[in-house]
Amino acid sequence: MYDMRQVIVNFQLLAGQIKQELDQQFDDGRIKGTEYADVFNKLMGQALNHAFDSPLRDQQVLEMQYRAELVKAQKDDQKYVTDNLRPLEKQKLTCEIELCHAQVDLTNAQAADQEYITTNVRPIELNIKQEELDIAREKVELARIETQIAQESLEIKRIELDIAREKLELAKQDAILKEAQVRLTNRQIQGFDDNKAQKLFDSQINSWAMMFSSGLLDQVPSIISGDKVSQLYCKLAGEIGVPC
Repeated sequence: MYDMRQVIVNFQLLAGQIKQELDQQFDDGRIKGTEYADVFNKLMGQALNHAFDSPLRDQQVLEMQYRAELVKAQKDDQKYVTDNLRPLEKQKLTCEIELCHAQVDLTNAQAADQEYITTNVRPIELNIKQEELDIAREKVELARIETQIAQESLEIKRIELDIAREKLELAKQDAILKEAQVRLTNRQIQGFDDNKAQKLFDSQINSWAMMFSSGLLDQVPSIISGDKVSQLYCKLAGEIGVPC
C-alpha cells in the first residue's frame, strides 16, 4: 500500500526543485517558452512517477537496509557466539567431561575405599567389637563375683555377729555361773562357819543336857533361861527362808 502523504511530499519537493531549476534556466536564456513547457511537463511526469515509486524504493531500501542490518547482526551474533559462547560451551563440555571423569574416578576411589574398609578396617572393627563384648562380659562376670563375694561377706558378717552374740550370751551365762559359783563358794564358806557354830552349839547343848540330866549341874545356862536359843533359832531359820 502507498503512503499518499509521502507521495505528495516527495512530489511537491521534486516539483519545487524542478520549477526552480527551470525558472533559473529560463531566466538565463538557456531554454525558451515552448521548450520550458515541454521540459516542465516531461520533468513533472517523471517527478510524479518518481513520487509514486519513492515509497516502494524507500521500502525496498529499508528492506535492504534491514536485511543488511539483519545479516550484519547475524554475523555479529555469530561472531559473538564464536568468540564468546563457543569457548564457554567448549569449556563447559570440557568441564562436563572432566566432571564425568572425576565422578568415575570418585566412584572408583569410593569403591576402592569401600573394598579397603571391607578388607582391612571392618575385621579390625569386628575384633574391637568382639574384645569390647568380651570385656563387657568379663565386667558382668566380675560384678557377679563381687556381688557373690559381698553376699558371702555379708553372710560371714552375719554369722560372725551371731557368733559374737552367742559369745556375749555365753559370757553373760559364764558371768552368771561364775557369780553363782562365787555365791556358792561364799555360801559354802559360810556353811562351814555355820557348821562349826552348829557343831559347837550342839556340842555345848548336848554336854549341858548330859551334865544336867546326870545331876552334875544344877543351874540352867543363861542361853536357856534368857531364851537366847529361840533367838538363835529364828536367826538360822531366817537365813534359810523358814518362818520362825
